[in-house]
Amino acid sequence: MLDQKCNDIKYLLPEFIEGGLSSEQLKSVEEHLFKCSSCNNIITDLKYTYQYLQTESLAEVPKNYFSELNFQVNQRIENKKWMPIFSIINLRYVTTIAAMLVISIISALYLMLDENSYNNSYIVNRQFDQKVHSISNEYYAQNENNIYQNDISDMLEKDYSIQTEVKNGSKSIMKIASLYNLEMNLDDVILYLLDGEAKIKSDHDYLLALSDILVE
Repeated sequence: MLDQKCNDIKYLLPEFIEGGLSSEQLKSVEEHLFKCSSCNNIITDLKYTYQYLQTESLAEVPKNYFSELNFQVNQRIENKKWMPIFSIINLRYVTTIAAMLVISIISALYLMLDENSYNNSYIVNRQFDQKVHSISNEYYAQNENNIYQNDISDMLEKDYSIQTEVKNGSKSIMKIASLYNLEMNLDDVILYLLDGEAKIKSDHDYLLALSDILVE
């Protein structure tokens, strides 16, 4: 096993063979080789290698080898300047951005589907196909099958105005566009006329929105 002295000496062995050491270094190496078999083996191998290189003919490099090598190196440097951005960005960041885009698209689709589901399932769209024959100042509306009426004293804060005026004697189609509670019974909804304006009243404290008042 090489000790610290051997480690220092082995770096001097190539110059020892080539005769490039100072007199002081030469003396130190010779004294060490006299008593160290490991370093003697190393120098024997080095001498053999030197002799082999001197006797063997090495393959000649083609004349245009270095000029072509220089051209290829310059070409690579030039191409690197115009490298596409996706080859510069770390793959980890590309993956993160792609994942965020996928999550955003899925979230948007989910919200759209959820809104459609809500509209289809929780908002009751109900249209009265029967014509309203008359709406009078006696605060009742009569169609072909049912009479919806109400006592004025029960109206209180449960009245919700229809913005479109329904004139006396006109034929109307009443469309309940949005009923925001599935438990609401349409039989509990009362249509009446107050001060020339059509209104509705419900016995429940649910929000009942009316729209699309079609007057023929």
